[in-house]
Amino acid sequence: MQFFNEGSTLVMALANTLYFASYDLHIEPFWATIYMCIIMLPEACAFFFGMLSESVSIFGSRRRGHLLVASFLQTLCSALILIFIANDSGDYTNVGLNIFLSMSVVAARTWMTPVVEALMVAEQKKDLPHGSEDLYTFG
Repeated sequence: MQFFNEGSTLVMALANTLYFASYDLHIEPFWATIYMCIIMLPEACAFFFGMLSESVSIFGSRRRGHLLVASFLQTLCSALILIFIANDSGDYTNVGLNIFLSMSVVAARTWMTPVVEALMVAEQKKDLPHGSEDLYTFG
């Protein structure tokens, strides 16, 4: 699942680059770069997402609840991008919506990363003789 999240974020970044460049939005490269930096801003908060998932329990679990909520958020925002942005008629007002939804997708992925890593470490601790041989099942 985490590999899918990483790949989808890369595809989203490439799609946003093409969106800013080719939809006749008349966005200068400087502003497109600023927009991409804003979209990737939640990556700087990964430490805080990790602290949040360790200290606040959702649905009675400190990790799995966060994984469910972040997965739902990422799926919802990705679907909204497809609904609102893919049908764009070249209207400049959807750029802000695209930035917000894309930033939400990155935030959800960043939220899931420490949770998945913590689940992998917990699984590794359960299997003392083999350690991390079965960790690929979480990927």
